[in-house]
Amino acid sequence: MKRIISVLAVIVLVISCASIASAAGLPSKYSSVSKGYVTSVKEQGNNGTCGAFAALSCIESDIIIKGYAKKSNIDLSEAYMYYFASHTLCTDENSNYYGDGMDIINDESFSFGLNINSIVSAFKTDSALAFEKDFPYHMLDGNKMGKYTEKQRFSSGCNYRIDDIALFEKTDKSGIKNWVMKHGGVSVFFNANMFDFGDSATVAINKMHLVPNHAVAIVGWDDGFRYGNMNGTGAWLCKNSWSEGFGDNGYFWLPYEDPTIDNVCGYSVTLNNNCTVKESYNGFASYDSGTEKSASVFKASQSGLIKSIGLSTAADTDVTVNIYLDNKEGKPDSGKKVSTIKKHFNYDGYHIFKLSVPVAVKKGQKYSVVVTYSNFALLELSSSGFCNDKEKQSYAYYNGSWDDLGQNSYYGNAAIDAVIEATHSYGKEYSKAPTCATVGYRMRTCSKCGKVQRTDTAKLKHSFGEWKVEKSASFNSPGAKVRTCKKCGTDEIVYFDTNGNTVNLYDYSNDFLSQLPSAIPTFVDSLVSTIQYDISQKLLGILS
Repeated sequence: MKRIISVLAVIVLVISCASIASAAGLPSKYSSVSKGYVTSVKEQGNNGTCGAFAALSCIESDIIIKGYAKKSNIDLSEAYMYYFASHTLCTDENSNYYGDGMDIINDESFSFGLNINSIVSAFKTDSALAFEKDFPYHMLDGNKMGKYTEKQRFSSGCNYRIDDIALFEKTDKSGIKNWVMKHGGVSVFFNANMFDFGDSATVAINKMHLVPNHAVAIVGWDDGFRYGNMNGTGAWLCKNSWSEGFGDNGYFWLPYEDPTIDNVCGYSVTLNNNCTVKESYNGFASYDSGTEKSASVFKASQSGLIKSIGLSTAADTDVTVNIYLDNKEGKPDSGKKVSTIKKHFNYDGYHIFKLSVPVAVKKGQKYSVVVTYSNFALLELSSSGFCNDKEKQSYAYYNGSWDDLGQNSYYGNAAIDAVIEATHSYGKEYSKAPTCATVGYRMRTCSKCGKVQRTDTAKLKHSFGEWKVEKSASFNSPGAKVRTCKKCGTDEIVYFDTNGNTVNLYDYSNDFLSQLPSAIPTFVDSLVSTIQYDISQKLLGILS
């Protein structure tokens, strides 16, 4: 959800939407913030980038917990993640993901929110993680972000890779808590209505089943938390992306009972120092199924060892994975069976796991990954238009025989990946001079996997011009003055009140709201309780 700067817009948004015991082994209270696992509160500005801020906050925490980086020097790029999560359509004809995905938006405005399918798709295709220093975020001007190239989609200079994504039911509090303790946080979508944030914007209270329109990171909980006339007890501690001036230094409480909570998602990351290539035909998370057994056939893009397999699965799934070398055409379970492994997955999502017996392959060698599921296989929806499936790539087992999914108008490729490890082959070193907005660097890239070796040079100092008043302050809206760097065009903005004093945007809004007649909140609350759900959906669609 975008930050709504205008108080009038906040009022319109309001009009348009209106005891749990601790599980065994889990504390009644927990905070990843107090543990030192959570990076600083950020400011998304008037952009619809909350989904990127929420997910990357969780991933940064996971990186800190695993010791890959310190809290002081890990900062991932929300601009980069948002761009490729909103532009998952791969147009590189040399990529196995070519033709997979979709463009949510047709411009680069950074104003539209992300959905969970696009976020998962960007992560599973290794096209969403980059460093802030290389792809900086511009809070005030979305036009200064984006328009990244297809080469940058898979070679961002960041060697972190997602190795597990877990989608939780919102009622699975124990699962969510365990993930938060192990990885630092989970992202969550809910309906964010500023009138519903209680005293000092520290508690979110929704009373209606409205469409989620904002994403934040759950970073803790308190089973004994109670606020106002809540029917139940307990709440999630959430990190927002509306600056430290909002709520309690950027944090607030989201009650367990909030009816708008949806798409709770956890992320696990690994540091990819090896030369790894992911073989895959599955580039967008849009699935259906009509079988319990599926397979994908690959030709090794490099010589090396198949050490890991990636699968998208439903919750509570047992799988048996078999790998065959040199299988016959149309029969993925023929040839020489060289590796078998069985795994169980508790949650919906995407999972990369190591084989107990790695498989050696030569470049161009044919091999297949055959998976049997205890419930059902996940297959791309070819009819959705988000996948580009060809013949002799993926198969589904029906009535005792294999069907080529490239000949099926409804189903697309199987959600099966294989990861091959080899020796790096670094190319020529090249360099980029530093600017005020980005660091400089010298680097070289592996021609096989895209891993980068680099040495950074610090940013240059800004050279700001004179302050210019962009907007005068009034009773219901703060004024704003801006100055621009002469070198890189970065804007710095300051808000001020009618007396010329510098103010925080949200503090100003709260001061204004406190001056309104006391009858207005009561009137709005009554109006929210009577509004029809379908009308609120339409209005939310316009505002989000």
